[in-house]
Amino acid sequence: MAAPQVTGRKITSGLERAAYTIREFCDAHRISKSTYYNLRKQDLGPDEARVRDRVIITMEAAARWRKARERATAPKDQPHRSAVGCRSLSAHASLGSCRNEPHGRGPSATTLKPEVQNDRRR
Repeated sequence: MAAPQVTGRKITSGLERAAYTIREFCDAHRISKSTYYNLRKQDLGPDEARVRDRVIITMEAAARWRKARERATAPKDQPHRSAVGCRSLSAHASLGSCRNEPHGRGPSATTLKPEVQNDRRR
């Protein structure tokens, strides 16, 4: 049987994956290696373990990293999306084009003139 690096086949077994290499981590999380190294330089990368000359990222470290990135990028008024029905907070709320009150940028019904309130109800 030819070696996997010659045939391009991956070695698979019945074992569940316990850790990623940096390349595997980047592929799994759809980021480039340069982004990975930039995040690591900013101390925003996942925890790494070193085994001799190899760097591995455990599945637990990857999960913690994903949670930390989600918390860091979550909007302050998270309930707004489901409560009011906006599809994308970043697309319009950050630009101030959302007219829904939870963003705090659109006019409230109490500040609108009565004729504008009637137009909005139609």
